[in-house]
Amino acid sequence: MCIRDRPYAYAETSGASYTRNQLLVALLAPFAVITAVGLAAMVVFPTPLLIVPLAANAAGSIGDLWMAGVLCQYPADVRVGDPPGGVRGFGIYGAEEGSPSRLPGTPLLSRFLRGSVATLAVVAAYALLAVFLSLAFGSGDVVLGDPDGGWLLFRHDRRPGGTAFLELGDRALLGVAALGGLVWTLVATVRQRLERE
Repeated sequence: MCIRDRPYAYAETSGASYTRNQLLVALLAPFAVITAVGLAAMVVFPTPLLIVPLAANAAGSIGDLWMAGVLCQYPADVRVGDPPGGVRGFGIYGAEEGSPSRLPGTPLLSRFLRGSVATLAVVAAYALLAVFLSLAFGSGDVVLGDPDGGWLLFRHDRRPGGTAFLELGDRALLGVAALGGLVWTLVATVRQRLERE
């Protein structure tokens, strides 16, 4: 289907109802299959150019992954369909009458993941800005963290000939993301309790 010269791979249904697991498969299959094919292609053809379509696929799958994350907070017996009143979006309906409840602990997990992802996004934006500013006004070399101390977040070294060396510190990034997730979980939980009082 094409709308105004832009291809779209999604179709709409009206009045359809799906189980949680059916919708999870529909949401996650394109991301999983395209990523698996892309990674296999990178093994066969070791070129960094394949990172671009993989990154585009990941960026385009954000909404699907968010919706899958929301659905995972509910039990498997819920159904997903059109919301009442003809509004846009999706409705989650319990197996018996009444509103479905989230699984225990999922609100805390959701807050933790939201804080972790936001922290990674802030670190990535800061690193990108630092590299651009360094390339514009300096040598192009940027180091965030202490590579010798074991907590390197990010390093970008400009090499002669126009190439660059990029290094990410996985342990430090995971640690910073976990810390951001914990802080956000605490802030959101305290804020929610204060709003209830």
